[in-house]
Amino acid sequence: MRLLVAERLTKYYGAELILEDVALTIHEGDRIGLIGANGTGKTTLCRLLLGETEADDGVVNLARGTTMGYLAQDCTFPPGQTLWQAAMDVFAEIRAMEERIAQLEEQMADPGAQDLDGLIARHEAVRMEYERAGGYEYEVRAATVLTGLGLREADFHRPLDGFSGGEKNRAALAVLLLRDPDLLLLDEPTNHLDIQGTEWLEQYLATYHGAAVVISHDRRFLNQTVRRIVELSDHRLTEYVGDYDSYVRQKDDRLLHYERTYEKQQRERQRQLEFVRWALGTGQEKLVRAAKSRLKLLDKVEWIDPPVGRRRQANLRFTPRIRGGDEIAEFQDVTVGYDAKPLVRGVDLIIRRGDRIGLVGPNGSGKTTLLKVAIGQLEPLSGRARLGRSVEVGYFAQERIELNPENIVIDDFAEVVPDASRGELRHLLARFLFVEEDVFKTVGQLSGGEMSRLALAKLIMTRPTFLVLDEPTNHLDIDSRGALETALREYSGTLLVVSHDRYFLDAVVNMVLVIEGDRAKLHDGNYSAYRAARLAAEEAKREAEAAAREEQKLARLREERLARRERRQSGTSAGPSRKQMEKRAAALEEQAGDLEARIVRVEALLAGGEVYDDPARVRALSVEHQRLHEELHRTIEEWEALAEALDE
Repeated sequence: MRLLVAERLTKYYGAELILEDVALTIHEGDRIGLIGANGTGKTTLCRLLLGETEADDGVVNLARGTTMGYLAQDCTFPPGQTLWQAAMDVFAEIRAMEERIAQLEEQMADPGAQDLDGLIARHEAVRMEYERAGGYEYEVRAATVLTGLGLREADFHRPLDGFSGGEKNRAALAVLLLRDPDLLLLDEPTNHLDIQGTEWLEQYLATYHGAAVVISHDRRFLNQTVRRIVELSDHRLTEYVGDYDSYVRQKDDRLLHYERTYEKQQRERQRQLEFVRWALGTGQEKLVRAAKSRLKLLDKVEWIDPPVGRRRQANLRFTPRIRGGDEIAEFQDVTVGYDAKPLVRGVDLIIRRGDRIGLVGPNGSGKTTLLKVAIGQLEPLSGRARLGRSVEVGYFAQERIELNPENIVIDDFAEVVPDASRGELRHLLARFLFVEEDVFKTVGQLSGGEMSRLALAKLIMTRPTFLVLDEPTNHLDIDSRGALETALREYSGTLLVVSHDRYFLDAVVNMVLVIEGDRAKLHDGNYSAYRAARLAAEEAKREAEAAAREEQKLARLREERLARRERRQSGTSAGPSRKQMEKRAAALEEQAGDLEARIVRVEALLAGGEVYDDPARVRALSVEHQRLHEELHRTIEEWEALAEALDE
């Protein structure tokens, strides 16, 4: 079934063309990745699909009854609203049912109640509707989504006014997922997620019932979540089947085919023009007529434009100014944190020349703090951290880019290459995609991605021996990320980089320093190698635990066989007597009744309103509810087996 059909969409902002004749069809269950360079109009297209922006031409048709949800890059909440209140607003209908159930129970408890049978019937009808709507589970579901996206349970009842921009974006994503629309439009959903949160979202989308359109520059995320890529380039959409890697292969094939077609067409055109020139040069009337005829035919041919090739990429080159020593930095039992609050403890690490280390861990785990200690910007809470001799540090900060917003780009860049001529400066800036009039913009006019490129350009020109990067791919589009990866692969110095971009980490690092809890551990290989080793270790642990359980089971069987053998040798019965079996069956019946009563009590607590102020209590009750059902199932199975044995 088609959920949405967009046809002939064209959009201008003033005289600037943004989209031209764009068409897109979204079916049930679609997983679409919308990609393109920054500023090409991806967010504008989303707003057109939502109806928030009006197209200059074209139509968007939404199937009747289809619900849509949109995650914008900037999110707002009502003043004073807490995170938990925002999540609970999604379930207003279920909470209204809770109130109705409570009212009916109060009326039923009244000794003078009239039409008690009717009250009971209405209570049962509302309770069943409440159960179908997920009334016993919505609190647990909300807490699961919030914590899955990296929001702490301790912050559930904090006003969202005090949350950071990234936390608000995660809260908005959680609320959107809880609303469960038929069609999700997600604009850079992984921007403020750590790796764990991104992987959780990948798993969530894998089982999501609806369709999703994802704007993202995270190539690994696209590979894991989408089955169709639509690229927005030159105001139009081009579709590719498959994930991001499939798109790259298909685009290469299309480009190669286009180049060959263009070259073939140009060779034929040249051949025809050579004949025309020769024929006209002969002066023979017959040949001149033939030449003019061929010129008319050539005028009617639709000549294809020259191939533009791949999108221009920044031609970055990292060459350290000096070689530096073999030991770049050393940590000896280092603990880092702020205000005497430890974040990471007991770090023992030597960073050697040529090491390429990726630092990963949850948001707020201390990655940036560890970087600042490594380069001497912060003192450790305890232990010793030092830089090696002759180490020149180049530091790219995550949140504070050292640029003057009032400078024009070329003057700001000239600060690091003061001896370069104006022409040389323009040539260097062109390597970072600042061309033509771009170099005369003020820094304050630049987008976030352009600022990052300019800051990286200035950092590169300082030619450091120790490059320390804190989330360098933030705000960069896919092409810029690819260019940065190429440059870092060619960099011959030492690299320490914090990133949540797994594709980027795989491309540039050969070791991963992982923060788990309050400890940091170094692993050989890139991020995928670390993750494969971790999954293998977890699988080995599960297999060992399963083997231990099987061994325990076999040991019990051996003990039982030995006990039966001893009973036979002593002349006693090899099994329980009928009286013992009847006694056990009676005990099981009593146990089953007790379990059923406990299940009813837990369900009554879950149906009450007061428990929902404590998410931890709700989760504990839900776990207990499931455990009691499993125990009841085992009890009934044993009772049925005994009953069958007694009948025989």
